[in-house]
Amino acid sequence: MLIALVSCLSLGAFVACSPERVCAPGSTQPCLCAEGPRGVQSCASDGARWEPCACSAGGTAPANAGAKVADAVPQPQQPAVANPGAVVQAPARAEEPVGPQPYTITIVSADLVPSKPDGRPWDAGDGPPDPVVVVSVKGAGVGTVRTTKKQDSIAPVWRESGQVTINRGDHLSISIIDKDLADDDFIAGWDMEFSRPGRQRLADPTHSVNELIFDIASADAK
Repeated sequence: MLIALVSCLSLGAFVACSPERVCAPGSTQPCLCAEGPRGVQSCASDGARWEPCACSAGGTAPANAGAKVADAVPQPQQPAVANPGAVVQAPARAEEPVGPQPYTITIVSADLVPSKPDGRPWDAGDGPPDPVVVVSVKGAGVGTVRTTKKQDSIAPVWRESGQVTINRGDHLSISIIDKDLADDDFIAGWDMEFSRPGRQRLADPTHSVNELIFDIASADAK
């Protein structure tokens, strides 16, 4: 009997044993409701428990009504990093070629006027010219393409090719000459900046050449 009363006796007076307190009497905290918004629950007068969650708008308290909101709401998880110390490299970007690149220049054809702009014949004896086309690279690239001579023709067709190296921004010096035994006569000339490969069509502002056609193609193209 003495042992049973030790925890409940104080200075000879009998005092009822108090249960363990889990909250402060009269305090409140938010709680979760199965339906509707969050509710509020109050601490019992003896501090031994939380009262059932009071839910508004017809909501009912879930099974774990005594749990705090922070404990009941799952926290977002950060994705796992396989190797957090690794340095992520940006994907390699294809760069444009730097420096002179090989190209093939093909002189196709020309269309010349029947006589010189001043009305005189191209050659002695009222003969047509013997045209030759020369294309030279000026700049970082290098190379010259020269066609064969087309005897007595104002509509020569060559389709002759040569390889040069051209850098973007280089200039091409193009000329048509009348190849003679003694002195060569200048027919027309152009200076053009290279921007892209493809077919080129040139007309002479002095009206000696109606059209000169040549192609520029990458020598690496299949």
